[in-house]
Amino acid sequence: IRETKSAVIGLGFMGKVHCENIRRLPYVKLQAVVEGNEDTLRRYQAMYHTPEAYTDWRDLLKSKGIDVVHNCTPNSLHYPINKAFAERGTAIISEKPLTVNLGEERNALIAAQPNSMGMACARREKYSIYTKIGNLWQKECQRQQHHPNH
Repeated sequence: IRETKSAVIGLGFMGKVHCENIRRLPYVKLQAVVEGNEDTLRRYQAMYHTPEAYTDWRDLLKSKGIDVVHNCTPNSLHYPINKAFAERGTAIISEKPLTVNLGEERNALIAAQPNSMGMACARREKYSIYTKIGNLWQKECQRQQHHPNH
């Protein structure tokens, strides 16, 4: 299995979540981190041993071999970043929303089509029916462990 090289743009709360999840995946390497705050950038680069670190996401566009970009920036930056990496042919996992309006979303998706690459939007499933069913199932399993004859 070929190693997937990923980059995280934006190292706030969700950026840290993405970095931690990437670290846990066996065939995924955190190749680059991008953050405007130099101190935060260096701390994350040292913590995750990333070979590349940038203060401007545009510099990451010049990097060779990045397979997927995790866009964890403020909402207003989602569109320009998603569109630029889509045009480059890099897969994108973006925090929600993908863009701030439908016109931008359409343009970003159109940019992704010729390159046949993926663009996904990360969502929380805290209130989804599947999460609720899973929580109920987990509670029932715990109850069965404590009271197996009921």
